[in-house]
Amino acid sequence: MELERALEVVACINACVTYPMGLVSRDKIQPLGKISLAEMLQAVEVVKAKNKSVEEEERKPGAGYTTYTVPAERLVAAAFVLNNYEPQHEVIVAKPDYLFSDNNIVLAVIRQPVMEDEDDG
Repeated sequence: MELERALEVVACINACVTYPMGLVSRDKIQPLGKISLAEMLQAVEVVKAKNKSVEEEERKPGAGYTTYTVPAERLVAAAFVLNNYEPQHEVIVAKPDYLFSDNNIVLAVIRQPVMEDEDDG
């Protein structure tokens, strides 16, 4: 995967993570299109490799460099689910909640109304 595409993919994943924190506005989140989990993870590895290569440049006197934020694998997986599953009121995966025996821990993709303060960007 080319670095330019890897940076696009990683930026989209990061935006999905920082959006609920209020750190990025809705219009900054671009659709990823059809992309596999393996490709998403490959994009992260390409950007990690770029970050490692600039560490060498950092050691040179007066050198400027840029590093990129890379998401953890679990966040890549979460972004993959958002990108590949349609919102439904159905559980995608589940496991027993061992702390509370009458519960399960589930993962589902649902629609949520935009909060008023989110609209302001």
